[in-house]
Formats: sequence, structure tokens, C-alpha cells
Amino acid sequence: MPKKTIVANALPAYEAGNAFLVRIHAIERSRGVLIPGHRFEAFRDPVVHPWKLGLSEVSGKALGLRRIALSFKDAKLFYMLLGSHQVPFVLGLEDPKNHEAYLSAGEEHPDFIVRIAAFDLSELYAREGLASGDYLLFRFLDAQGRHFSVEALPAASIDAADRARSFASMEEGFRSAMVALQMPGPNSELLRAAMLAAPPQLRSDPKTSLSEFVAEGGLLGMSSFGGAEFLWEKDVDVASLSAGRGKKGSKGGTESLDSGTRDGASELDGLLEEMGITVDSIEIESFMRDELYQGNPAMTAAASAVERSFAGLEAVGYGQAELRRARSLAVAHALEIVPAYDFQADRRVGPLRSSCLEMYGRFLLWMREAGAAGLDMRSLRREAFDTLMEIMAEMVAYLAAMNEPALLSKKELASVTKTMPALEMLVETLLSDLSIAAAKKQGGMPLAPASRGGRGKASGGKATGRAKAGVKARPASDKSYVLDVRIAGIDPPVWRQLVVPGNRTLADLHRVLQMAFGWTDSHLHVFALRGERYGKPSRDDFEPLLDEAAFTLDELGLRGRSRLNYEYDFGDGWVHDILVVSSSKRQEDGDRVDLLDGARAAPPEDCGGVPGYEDILEILSRKPGKRTEEEREFLAWTDGWDPERFHLAEIRLELGKL
Repeated sequence: MPKKTIVANALPAYEAGNAFLVRIHAIERSRGVLIPGHRFEAFRDPVVHPWKLGLSEVSGKALGLRRIALSFKDAKLFYMLLGSHQVPFVLGLEDPKNHEAYLSAGEEHPDFIVRIAAFDLSELYAREGLASGDYLLFRFLDAQGRHFSVEALPAASIDAADRARSFASMEEGFRSAMVALQMPGPNSELLRAAMLAAPPQLRSDPKTSLSEFVAEGGLLGMSSFGGAEFLWEKDVDVASLSAGRGKKGSKGGTESLDSGTRDGASELDGLLEEMGITVDSIEIESFMRDELYQGNPAMTAAASAVERSFAGLEAVGYGQAELRRARSLAVAHALEIVPAYDFQADRRVGPLRSSCLEMYGRFLLWMREAGAAGLDMRSLRREAFDTLMEIMAEMVAYLAAMNEPALLSKKELASVTKTMPALEMLVETLLSDLSIAAAKKQGGMPLAPASRGGRGKASGGKATGRAKAGVKARPASDKSYVLDVRIAGIDPPVWRQLVVPGNRTLADLHRVLQMAFGWTDSHLHVFALRGERYGKPSRDDFEPLLDEAAFTLDELGLRGRSRLNYEYDFGDGWVHDILVVSSSKRQEDGDRVDLLDGARAAPPEDCGGVPGYEDILEILSRKPGKRTEEEREFLAWTDGWDPERFHLAEIRLELGKL
């Protein structure tokens, strides 16, 4: 998640009770839904996807989600404030099949079907007699922007003078925000800054929607730069602004892009070298490619790639003002990668690069923390330090090669993948060893090696001859556990009965459950046991999580009749009730995961939770000739999913590899 700017931190925050309007589109009214799209972009908590917000009527009745099928052309209407370059990526976040469909069809054939999440407002529309062009009034139920109430507001209740005053307030907010921000960044940043910089009356009693102001206000337009689209003042040359020159010029900025960024990489490298920052344009490109590989929208990817490249520089003594020029050039360079980025080609090296960058990022942060602590590198154990530097030099060489995937042969990729676990252990050991050695020399606390985790955890990097250590062996298991796992809320049940050795961690159990039920591991998950929550800790967590990789089943003290929950996909909310049927001492072959029995297929990914699943079953129960066109499109999206499909032998074979 991009770091908040000083400008954003200086703005007031939203308050519970603040409000904004959304105008109902004809597509939404005909389907009985609200498509969140870009509507919440200025108001929502940035770490919560729009389709995972909590919406309720004033009465307190929660509004559920439905999955609807739309043509890509129609879906784009609801995401355009993000920039057209971001639409495929955002739709891909909602459902990976959307991105696959986009790659197959492309912009040239925009009638292909995508599936998107929409809030079901059919009852509200009917009860209040709302039509397209009427409004929905949303109020913050919390200051963070995670939960909102919604009520009807007919367009006829807003007079022209009130609407004009809201337009004027929005213009004041956008002009103030653009002065403060100085140059374009993520469009969501500008939208949020403008709404917070506007007069308070706009947040308490709005009389127009943000989308209407952008379309009709005459102040704003979309400008192209570096393969991305930026919302900014019309007729301002965004390319010049991003290069720090602030000139007005061509509307699209394309001419300035050709002349002003042709030597962007060399200009960036020169500035980074002058400032003494130990990354260059090649490494920033690697971070950017990793962000795009993870499925992040272009502008978000660029901001995050630069944040990862520059992590820890403030601690060394660089100020925000000093770094602003470098960040600007780095973001512009990162965005230049987007037009030619090919996800399918990148899949060949994507996991490898992710793991390389995880290690390299930890190394960069360690070096900067060491510098901030005034550590004299000559005081370190030379052999360990030299080994670390050799590994990182080779890592950088491999990152450069992975920017051109065709340069790496299958044999090289396979070799690096095989040695990656040992290399990761070696780097972690060296960083820890050097931190302790430095502390002993200087009589202080050890430097904390940069934490593991973050973007990717696959394989990648080049091992040296020193990386001979094998993967850390699993501890012996004390017991084996028979687990009965059922998806809550479904009848007849979807269930599996598994045998899992006690030396497996909860992270291992997550992989077992994904494979046993046929999930695609495309969403977040969490385990709950005795009031504690376990998962993959992240800086974006709403509440602390215990690291699932640190606890084996044996260490959790499970016994017969113990219960725990596993929730997958917080949007659809697939809760798996896990009952420990029995536990027994490990047998001769007790280190193997196995499947004893089960029934029925897990629901399709992203179908809208239990209600969406039941809708699919209802559609399937009808004869093909009785299904509507939308229902046929919906079923086509499930790609032949059969609710009764369960092949025990096939799943057992796959589980045996874990």
C-alpha cells in the first residue's frame, strides 16, 4: 500500500456522520444493484476493497453482495475515475478470470463478459420508487470509511442552486488539493484530498455526486503519461509536472513524454548516484514488474515499487522534500514499463523475482538501518559481510536478467529454484550474525534484520558455492490428527475428512485445505482457535495476527473434539468448521497428509458467498430453456462447475505431495 504523503497527513480526517452522494446509473437500476467501482474511492479506507465495505440501510439491515455479468465496455463506466489503464487490473482483483478474459480479448473487442461484485439494492429501489438519475446518500458509520449507511434521495429534492453550491465547493477542494499535491499521483489520492480540502458543508450536506462534478464541472480531465491516465486540471502537461517543471502544455502530454522521458532512466540513475541512494533504474524496474505480477493497478504498483526501493531512507536522514524529486522520477520510470508489460510472459520468472526481491529488500533495509545506527562496516565480521555482498551482487545481476525473461534458460531457472530455500536461510543467518556482531562491537542492541514477508514468497535468486545448506527439516510429529472440515451454511454439506500430521503448521494446513476443497488461494484467510487469530501478518492488518507459520498442530494442544475455524475470502466469507475427530500417536507412515472421505465440490470462487452459491444451484435446477440470458452468462462463467463433483483419488494424489 503506498505510503501516505505529508499532504494527506495534513488534511482533516472524515468523521462519523459525514456524507456523500452517488447517482444511480440506468444499468444499476435495471439490475437492482449498486456497483461500487470508483464511487467510494475518495471515502473508503484504502486497505478495504470497495466490494468488501459494509453497507446497511438506515434501519440497520445489512446489504448483501451479488455477482453480476456485464460487458467490459459497460463495466468500465464504473471505474473510469481510476484511469482506464487500471480497469483491467481492478477487475482482475475482483476475479482473476476477468483479467484472463481481458488478455484474451483486449480493448479492441470490449464486449467480452466480466463478473463484478455489486451490492443488492433491489428492495430499496422498489420500496422508495427510485429511478436512474436519482441519488443514494451514504453516511460514514465510522471515521475510517469501512462501514456506511445508505438511504434514498430523489433527484427532484435537490434544487439547482444547492447543486451549484456543491459544484463550487468541489472545485475549491480540487484546486486546493492540486496546489498541495503539486503533481499527479494515484487518482484516488487526488479524489480523497479534494473532498477533505473542500468546505465542511460538502461533507455534511452534499447536493451532487463526485462523478457528476468530474464529468460536468469543466475543471478536470484525464491526461496520459507513461502508459497511465491521471486525473488533473485540464490542459496541464502532466509529463512536465511529473518531471518537476510544472508547465502548461498539451492536453495529453504525449509529446512531452517522448522528449522529456527518453533519457528518464539515465536521469534517474544520475540523481540516485548523486544522492548516494543504493538502487538504480534496473532494480526499480524489477520492483515494478513484481508489483504488476502481483496484480496491482499501474499507479498503485508504481507507488509501491518506489516505496520498496526507498524503504528506510528517511531513517538515514533523507527528508521528504529531498526525496520528492527522486520519487517523482522513479514513479515516472516505473510507469514507462506498463504499456509493454506482458503478464503471461512474466509468469515464467515472476515467482523467482518475488523471492529475490524479498531478500534484496531485506538487505537494503538492513543496510540503511545500519547506516542510521552509525554502524562502521569495518567492525563487521569480514567473511560474513563479504559473503553477503557477493550474494547481493549476484542477486542484482539476476534481477536485471529477469527484466528480460527470455535471457534465462529453463535450466538456469530450475537450478536457481532448487537452491532458493538454502539461499534464503543463508541470507537470513548472515543478516542476523552481522547484526549481533555489530552490537557486540558497539555495545548496543542488535540491529533487527528486516522482517520477512511482504510481496512474494516463491523462488528466485542465484546461489553461490557457499549456499550448500539444505532446507530445514520438519520436526518429528508427536501425533496425527483426523479432521472433519465442513463449509458453514451449506446443506447438504460440502465436507472433507483429512489426516494431518502434527508437525504441520497452520500455514501447511491452509495449503492442505486449499487443495482438498479445490480453492485457488486467491484471497486472504485466517484461522481462529480459543480466541486467538492466526494468519499471515501484514502491516495492513486491522488487528494483530499470530503468524500461522510459527505454530504446528502439535504445539496448539489439539485433542479429540477440539474445534477451530478457517475463513477464506473475507468478501464471500467461506467459513470452514474444523472438528478434531481424533488424535493418535504417529504411525510408521504418519508424516503423510491424507484424505479419508468427503462429498461435493466447493462453491465457485467469488460467487458471492452462500447466497450466491444458492443462486447458482437454483439456476442449475431449471431446464436450460427456462434460464434468462444473464443466468446463462453467469453459468458460462462458472466454466462447467458441477456441485456434486468430488474425486477422492485425485485429491489424495495431490495431497500426498505436501
